[in-house]
Amino acid sequence: MTGPTKNSAVSRPIVHRLARLESVQRDTNRRLGRIEATMETSSRLFELMHDRLEAIEGIQRTLVEGQKSLVEGQKLVIARLDRLVAATLPERTRSTDRLSRVERRLNALENRLLSPKQ
Repeated sequence: MTGPTKNSAVSRPIVHRLARLESVQRDTNRRLGRIEATMETSSRLFELMHDRLEAIEGIQRTLVEGQKSLVEGQKLVIARLDRLVAATLPERTRSTDRLSRVERRLNALENRLLSPKQ
């Protein structure tokens, strides 16, 4: 009878250890499940962020192209204005000179007409 009592005394700590190991294993499995769920959620978020980033990059490229077109258009307008100024400025100067000459002639005529006849 000493054999079974001795075995049951030895098996109780083993059974207790096994039960504790199973409990710890279940807890570890629960934690691993939460970690896996978190990783899946993170992965989906990263995919969404990647998609959004690609969309933003596309919009940015479009904006840059639009800005380049706008700058080119502004350069064309500036060049045209420069040509217009270059063409009109000499004509204005000539017109002012002509007007001055006309005024001098008119003044001379007025002076002759208004001066007593000799």
